[in-house]
Amino acid sequence: MRIIGIVALLTALTTTVQGQGAKSGSLGTVRLPQSVIVDGATLPAGTYELRLSGGGDAPTVEFLQKGQVRARTLTIMPPEKEKLPPGVHASRAPKDDDPYVRVTINRGGQQYLLYLPGAK
Repeated sequence: MRIIGIVALLTALTTTVQGQGAKSGSLGTVRLPQSVIVDGATLPAGTYELRLSGGGDAPTVEFLQKGQVRARTLTIMPPEKEKLPPGVHASRAPKDDDPYVRVTINRGGQQYLLYLPGAK
C-alpha cells in the first residue's frame, strides 16, 4: 500500500512539473522600434528575446538580452476572435500622438498582447 502511495505522489509531481514547463519557454525575438518602459524599467530600442514564464490567466513575458532578464511584464490575452499575425511583432501605435508600442505574439495557437509606453 505504501508503494502505491509513493508511485501516485511521484506521478502527480511529474505531471505538475511537465504542465508548468509547457507554460514557459522562448517565444522568439522582437525588435523594439523605440525605447519603452516595461514594468518601471526603461528598455532602449533594440532586439530582445521574449520568454514566457508563469502561467494561468495572466502569464508573464520576460525581455532578455545576452541571456539576462532586462524586464518582465504581465501580458494581455486577446479574445479568440482577434487573430494576431503569426510570430512576434512590435510596432508603434498608429497615431503619432500615441506613445505606445504594441507587441503581438502568436505562437502555437497561443496569442498575447503587450502595450508598452514609450520612454522619453
